[in-house]
Amino acid sequence: MTALFQHWQLKVAALGIATALWVFVTTSEKAEVVVAAPVEIDAVPPGVQVVGERPDSVDVQLHGLRAILGRLGPDQVRARVSLAGVRPGEVVLRVLPEQIVVPAGVTVLRVSPPRVRLRVEASRSSRLTVVPRLTGSLPDGYRVVSVSVTPAEVQVEGPASQLDRLTEIETEPVSLSGATATIERMVALAALADSVRIAGERSVRVVVEVTGAGTRSGDRQGRRSALPRGGPA
Repeated sequence: MTALFQHWQLKVAALGIATALWVFVTTSEKAEVVVAAPVEIDAVPPGVQVVGERPDSVDVQLHGLRAILGRLGPDQVRARVSLAGVRPGEVVLRVLPEQIVVPAGVTVLRVSPPRVRLRVEASRSSRLTVVPRLTGSLPDGYRVVSVSVTPAEVQVEGPASQLDRLTEIETEPVSLSGATATIERMVALAALADSVRIAGERSVRVVVEVTGAGTRSGDRQGRRSALPRGGPA
């Protein structure tokens, strides 16, 4: 037992040196990893936009301290691809190591694939007619007299190739089920393709005038005025 405590100062010092050496080795050891870097598209020129499929990510081989690489978060490595100066059509862009955003102390060794292919089209605006989408059935003896929507048209923006095929845009469903009086409500516009966006407000006012057998015009107007905004479901 006495021998165990002999030269204890030297033993403690040796343990401290060994611990420090272990920490130094584990924190200064170099390593390499391959991670998926999301592709971010920057500097899109005015009047054009990317259409169709685009690469979600590229594989990036990184070199650095094992401790840093082990703490990499999903948003710390990104590939930035610039569209500055491109024109409509198929474009192939190089993804260079210097275009990869990484934390300090990390080096990019390789990017795979080293190029990405994109399709760029000219964009423009167009006006589409709003078509209310009516669902459900009225009770027996009731019918729809008229349907109006305000505004009757909305402006959208997107690739010319897609807008050339669009003339109308629907609303979200407006249910007629169980309605015995005029329906008046604000309704959202239905979603379009991802590359086409609605400019301005995304909702419209839809009025569906409902009448029943023997209902006079004055009665219809009175029932509409008494109906809370939003109408029956």
